Amino acid sequence: MASPSSLEKLNGSNYSTWCIRIKYYLKGQDLWDIVGGDEKIVPTDPKKKRKWEIKVGKAMYVLFVTVEDEFLHCIKDCKMPSDAWGILETIFTKKNEAKLQQLENELMSIKQRDMTVSQYFIKVKSLCDEI
Repeated sequence: MASPSSLEKLNGSNYSTWCIRIKYYLKGQDLWDIVGGDEKIVPTDPKKKRKWEIKVGKAMYVLFVTVEDEFLHCIKDCKMPSDAWGILETIFTKKNEAKLQQLENELMSIKQRDMTVSQYFIKVKSLCDEI
């Protein structure tokens, strides 16, 4: 399996694809319950608590290394991966007028250039999905 540092980084324009890839990577590493919020309660048993803390650390590491530096400040103070995930989700799923205008402008100005036809249509569909 790929290491987290080799995964696509969240860069501000790829949230929908980043989100899917990271979610399934975390599921594959048995970390999604920590990020998705199902394991928010700290276990009282010392051994279970230690395992839980390790999972939290691993999940936070995955999120930190898969976010471009310009967005890292948004989650750097989070103690729980579910909080970091929620912040990123809130930031990148807001449907405000400026974001919609930017996406529409990008859609109107997209050119195939050196993309294959398939890549071009995937990009157009991705923009349409975001709008």
